[in-house]
Amino acid sequence: MLKVSCIECEKEHVLDFEYESEFFDSGDMGVQTEHIGSAQDTCSCGEEMSVHKRHMEYPPGQIEFSEESEEGCIILEEPSLPISGE
Repeated sequence: MLKVSCIECEKEHVLDFEYESEFFDSGDMGVQTEHIGSAQDTCSCGEEMSVHKRHMEYPPGQIEFSEESEEGCIILEEPSLPISGE
């Protein structure tokens, strides 16, 4: 779950957000994992809201790279990231 606020009217929303993970064989330091998630909704005021997140984990347990974007909303509460070993 992801808690956001509409940038137009400031109404709070809880979006259905889950990460999907894909695993890649990377060699000496273990498996590289890509975590991708997105969610979108339309506020009652008509504002389109969307959140997209992508994280690369390598070596296992460490975030190597993150890419995030949100449109029409502000993130109030982050979803948990499924890091290996946690």
